[in-house]
Amino acid sequence: MTHLDDFEMIDPWVTREVSLRDCFSHRTGMYGTAGDDLETLGFSRDEIIHQMRYLNLTGKFRQTYSYSNFGLTLGGEAAAEAVGVSWEDLCEQRLYAPLGMTSTSSRYDDFVSHENRSELHILADGTWVQALDRQPDPQSPAGGVSSNVVDMAQWIRMLLGNGSVDGTDYISPAVLQDTFTPQIVSGIDPTTQDTGFYGLGWVVSYDANGRIYLGHAGAFSVGARTLVQLLPAEQLGIVVLTNAFPTGVPEGVAYSFFDLVHLGSVSRNWFEFWNDAFNGLTAAYAANIAQFATPPEHAQAALPLDAYAGQYENDYFGPVQITIEDDALNLSIGPTPLVYSFDHWDRDVFTFEPAPVETPGVKATATFKVDLNSQASTVTIDAFDSYGQGTFTRSTVS
Repeated sequence: MTHLDDFEMIDPWVTREVSLRDCFSHRTGMYGTAGDDLETLGFSRDEIIHQMRYLNLTGKFRQTYSYSNFGLTLGGEAAAEAVGVSWEDLCEQRLYAPLGMTSTSSRYDDFVSHENRSELHILADGTWVQALDRQPDPQSPAGGVSSNVVDMAQWIRMLLGNGSVDGTDYISPAVLQDTFTPQIVSGIDPTTQDTGFYGLGWVVSYDANGRIYLGHAGAFSVGARTLVQLLPAEQLGIVVLTNAFPTGVPEGVAYSFFDLVHLGSVSRNWFEFWNDAFNGLTAAYAANIAQFATPPEHAQAALPLDAYAGQYENDYFGPVQITIEDDALNLSIGPTPLVYSFDHWDRDVFTFEPAPVETPGVKATATFKVDLNSQASTVTIDAFDSYGQGTFTRSTVS
């Protein structure tokens, strides 16, 4: 990757060959949530990019599509470094200011400085409540923009205008069209069952009549969902911004809108369709809670807690501490660090809540491997082990 001296991937060949195009089309071979766990623990953007060298590739370079916030962030950082400014300044100088998008920023501090701003809402016990905040600066290129519909409409005008608004050119038409061009097969469209494609930061799809749609949706599970959908041939676009999660409202609005455009009526209850899709997340949370509701019938007692306590580490997460406090184990992890309390489950397995505010009651496990000397040598934390990166090896004894 040119322009980023501190970046490596686990495969030296991929490190040499990976490009901005690969990052913005999500075909680097990295798994989708790469880096997300480090962000949750408080690591900075620079630290996360550095740590990518320790992650196994779970896909084939330039052959496998896997949507990755930090993969795209990597591309954004490289682009900014190429012109010698920060990503946030680059966006302001090259896009927001020229287009007059005065309420748009790639900095969280600018968002919270606005007195008139949306608070994020989640569904808790059937009621929408404002309970959480989201500071997305580490992944700003992928999810750190704050804006409003007035500014977003101006951006859509520029996109539909092939890079121009009211006779003023902002982006080269050839460059813009390149971003709209499919780079990789992304999967199957859930609404049509047709093949889907991904361009450079755009979902590219085709309907039964051959019309090209360009779009993107995004969300924070702490309470925000957005969507933009463009139909260039008709010079139509729609943006939907919501301050809630989970909800299929953005898709429901957009799909109903384009039905009215093409058919004169809404073909189905799109809100129900998309809400059902997002309700699957809630069902997964409920299944996890049910799984850990009742301890194992023949659970074995834990060893004395000092058999587990100590410092452990791995390359990706760095060192962690397992300590004893009030006859229980605590995990300290991350640069801050964050502290999690363990509950015993069965012999060398303990549970904890990795996101007690965001997903209360949802539990993860920490499983210790105990050697013949009755002392744990490793601990595997499944909340951090989606792709095999969650095993920590004892480095010192407390």
